[in-house]
Amino acid sequence: MKTIYQCLTLLVLFTITVASTGNAQNLIKNGGFDGNPSYTDWKIEVVEGPTASRTSGGNPGGYVWLNHAGRSNDPAVAQTLNGLTPGTEYTVEGDYRAGDHFPMHNRGKSIKDILALDIDGKQLATFRLPEPWNKWTRFSATFTATGTSHTIRLRGEINGADADVALDNVEVKSKADAAAENRRFVVEMMGKRGVLTFSDDLDKKPTGVKITLYGTARQVQQEYELGNGYWRNDILRVSGTLNVFGNAKQVSLKLKVEGDKLVGNMTENNVFLPFFPVIGARYSQGLDRLPPQNNPAKKYDLVVLNLLQAWSGPWWTTIPVKEIGAQYKMVNVTYDPKENLFRLYEFPDDLSTNASIDQYLKTTLSVKPYIRGDVGLGSDDENVFAEALLQMVFEVLVRYPCNKFALKYTGHGASYESFERVRYSAQAGFYPAIADLLGKRIEYLDWSTNCNAASLYNLKQQAPYANYILANDLRWGGCFFDGKKSGDLPVKTYGQYMTKSGDTKTNLSNYVGAINTWLNNSGNQECYAKGGSQYERPQQVTLFDCRAVERLVNDPGLNLAELFKTGGQSKVLAAAYYSDGSQYGDLRTYISTIDKSKVSLFDQTILKQANNRASFTWQIPAQGINFDKK
Repeated sequence: MKTIYQCLTLLVLFTITVASTGNAQNLIKNGGFDGNPSYTDWKIEVVEGPTASRTSGGNPGGYVWLNHAGRSNDPAVAQTLNGLTPGTEYTVEGDYRAGDHFPMHNRGKSIKDILALDIDGKQLATFRLPEPWNKWTRFSATFTATGTSHTIRLRGEINGADADVALDNVEVKSKADAAAENRRFVVEMMGKRGVLTFSDDLDKKPTGVKITLYGTARQVQQEYELGNGYWRNDILRVSGTLNVFGNAKQVSLKLKVEGDKLVGNMTENNVFLPFFPVIGARYSQGLDRLPPQNNPAKKYDLVVLNLLQAWSGPWWTTIPVKEIGAQYKMVNVTYDPKENLFRLYEFPDDLSTNASIDQYLKTTLSVKPYIRGDVGLGSDDENVFAEALLQMVFEVLVRYPCNKFALKYTGHGASYESFERVRYSAQAGFYPAIADLLGKRIEYLDWSTNCNAASLYNLKQQAPYANYILANDLRWGGCFFDGKKSGDLPVKTYGQYMTKSGDTKTNLSNYVGAINTWLNNSGNQECYAKGGSQYERPQQVTLFDCRAVERLVNDPGLNLAELFKTGGQSKVLAAAYYSDGSQYGDLRTYISTIDKSKVSLFDQTILKQANNRASFTWQIPAQGINFDKK
């Protein structure tokens, strides 16, 4: 219940003059209620300003709260439009839900309608109580202009009920424009952002879609039309040919519209995995997700996105992120699996272990919109995580345009994943998507801290889409951060190595050389392998030439694809060396047992290598695939 002061009528009059347009322009001003107060540009009636104005909690942002204790005078907002065209049909739309006091005042009551729309003081339509009551729901009604000026009014607590209403995102457009716009959604899919347009009004069950996908400079990168559609359980299924990362694929696309939201997934026909999640919003509400056409952001030569496994330890303190002129920029992304949330940070060089990192947060990206079981998107699905991370890559490239882009992961790896959660089939979509967005290969992938990241499986998946791969061949990479004597750790000056010359191959080779010197420094007890040491672990970091890797794995004489099918997991792990329990394997020696003339193909893949294997004794059996550590 409100006080007598809150029940006084407050009239604030505004008149809006607009021109009729065919570009689906919203004729309402501040329809999102994001002013200060939130109802700026509106006339509020029978409700106090402090009660009506809500600057957060809307869908999204601010909203207006129509709340007046259910008395005979209904709380309302109104706005007058001028410049309308007589005889033209206009559509009034918006989002509404029951207000926060609804459960308190209506427990056990039967309430049907809670919102009314008036045109020039005459009721045009009423709208039902949403289910559940606090779910934002879209309303829509149409009127025909009889003059050049009309006033719309939206009332809550109608029919004498104490049913307060929250209101947001009000729009008035010509019916033709509204219908055309209601077919359009801003979509995020295949690592890009763009516009999806249905072939007809949604209430007519369209059977086709047109998709335009943009690059980070708002340039059109791909356009498709898919048809042959049919509806089942409110889901549209369309099919056709798409250029999926350089290859023409027959695909199927499932789409489901829920109010102003769009969800779905795309799969290649007759191929179980991978699939690509799709999310979207009505065009007018999703415009801010599209990249700017004239991006004012500073452009760099090299941008490195460092994905941090931050929940395992404060590893962000080990890698400096200071930008070096226009040459170099490193940004850091963390993933919170409990909140299903990516966070993008810009950390300073002098960030201490105990520092609060919240002050360096630039933006977040939630994975939750992608998690939809009704269209086949599960919370633990690697493709869901991969698509969300691709959208974070898109965001980074918009914020930090660059000539060359690199991806680094500071965390764990495995023979089937260079970093956690992007594994197996998800790799088949993830790396091609980044290269497709860039319009060229990824400059390099840095997995130098990640166990087994240089497995043959990983290299085969990634090499076609990068120039260089820097990866840990063996089982254990964490010593780069766990040691007590790591003051001279090369990663401490990572950015300086990457800008010593304009040539990435030279810079990475110098960096690997520094790692080799550090690994073989007996003062670094935590990584220098010697008998009896707690850290008796072999280390090997290799810089691979990706084009040479492609030649190796595709050589028909070697038929290395057989390693994925026979011989157990140990052969799948093979790269240069690998760990399987206490045994180590050497792919080079394995190749020599098949065809010694092909060994040179393997040697050409390695540009530079750092290891401490000299402190181990290796036993080399004739067949060459297994080694035992003494």
